[in-house]
Amino acid sequence: MSAFVRHGVIHSTKKFYGGLRMFRSRFSRRSALRLLGGTALTISISGLTAACSSQSAGAPTQAPQATPTSASGTSAAAAPTQAPAAQSSSSSGASKPITIWYGLDYLQGTTDTLKQQMADFTKKSNVAVDFVVKSGSWGDQLNAAVQAGTPPDVWQSYDYQCQYWNAQGQALDVTSLINKYQGQQGGFFPYVTATIGQNGHTYAVPLAVNTWPFHARQDILDKENNGKFPDTWDAQEQVGKAITNAPKLYAYGWTMGKTNDTNNHFIGTLWTFGGKLQNEDGTFGLKANDDAAISVLTLAKKMYSTDKMLPPSVVQWDDGGNNNAYQGEQIAWTSNALSIYGWLQQHKPDIAKVTSLNSYPKGPAGSFGQVDVWGVTVWKKTPQQDNVLQAMEWWIDPTHYADRIRTLAPRFTPMYQGLLDDKVWDNQIFQGVKQIAKTGRIMAYAASPQAGYSTFTTRFLIGEMMQNLIVKNTSPQDAYSQFYQAAKAVYDQYA
Repeated sequence: MSAFVRHGVIHSTKKFYGGLRMFRSRFSRRSALRLLGGTALTISISGLTAACSSQSAGAPTQAPQATPTSASGTSAAAAPTQAPAAQSSSSSGASKPITIWYGLDYLQGTTDTLKQQMADFTKKSNVAVDFVVKSGSWGDQLNAAVQAGTPPDVWQSYDYQCQYWNAQGQALDVTSLINKYQGQQGGFFPYVTATIGQNGHTYAVPLAVNTWPFHARQDILDKENNGKFPDTWDAQEQVGKAITNAPKLYAYGWTMGKTNDTNNHFIGTLWTFGGKLQNEDGTFGLKANDDAAISVLTLAKKMYSTDKMLPPSVVQWDDGGNNNAYQGEQIAWTSNALSIYGWLQQHKPDIAKVTSLNSYPKGPAGSFGQVDVWGVTVWKKTPQQDNVLQAMEWWIDPTHYADRIRTLAPRFTPMYQGLLDDKVWDNQIFQGVKQIAKTGRIMAYAASPQAGYSTFTTRFLIGEMMQNLIVKNTSPQDAYSQFYQAAKAVYDQYA
């Protein structure tokens, strides 16, 4: 059986992005007052460093600082599509190579392609690039380097981490570069701009977009549920208990470790119960006694402890845990970017053929498509700013970018809206992917990632909550209360 897509409920994001515009205006006014003394289905095919990858950079730990307010150019002049002509000398006259730290992707071809494009840049510009592929949990090394003032010139940042480094005062304002390209090829998708930008300025260079479907073993569902993916949480429990045959097979791979995939799984489920982590004006979106969040934790604990349809190891999983479990035929379904599907195509094509890609199960509020954006942070104090920006321009120039997306397809959906019309996406299996790419919710819904949100997600406070819930056997109410107090305290530091 060939893989296929079932469409779920896709809700309009028009109101969300209107809220983003409203928030930017309000935030700017509040900032000025302080200065003056006043008071759906997702599909993507190979994993990068963070979500759906086994090589996560981990959570930075330095103390929060005030969000920088320095300005940069805002010209939106169209950029030529030919390769940028980089100079051989840096802005400071240094001749040492540009250093880039990037995590080994779950599908190595992703990392290899980025590295090769930097090699092509060097041939064209004579600017040397030291593209360092990091493995394991390299976050501590990055944190130490940043704190010592000796980080690489560029490093990989997962979604909300793009704004985290801005909040820490470490990210270079790259507005001029992004404005040069964001209107080309149909323009960036709004969620790309929302993820990397704040108050009209941009603090990360976007590289990729992930859409997140539920991968499911259709051959198992054909035998146990008449071929229907359990598309509500009630059905998830009912079918999941029937399918589970521990310890050989479990139904659902719900990541619960201190890692990025845990954030994705919790956030995606929270939306289906009507909750969100941020309001449209950028304020903290949770309540002290939040019914939606507590409902998610109640569901998680029931699935794990009572239904026993989750592998016991989910509390120990890193970002590659659910990938490995599905690819190892230990679970029947899980939510993930298409790193799972891409790996199967390369290594287990027979399992790829019986894998279906499905929308998020519906909750009381419906089902919503989820997207995340991956990018790179340019160090604010890089001594080679001119050369670094020219290298970043090479990556996002539409010609080079399109080559990378086609080479890796369908690993990532493109950040340029026009590239979604490329014939590589014509296959029927990608129709649901295209719909999510057009309408999916940003991870930080319903506003750009604020400093507080970026910090508590980057520090994996959601994962800590899940650990308290399952490992320490805390009640859903108590686990949530501890999380709420800690997350709100982080948010309040930036108020």
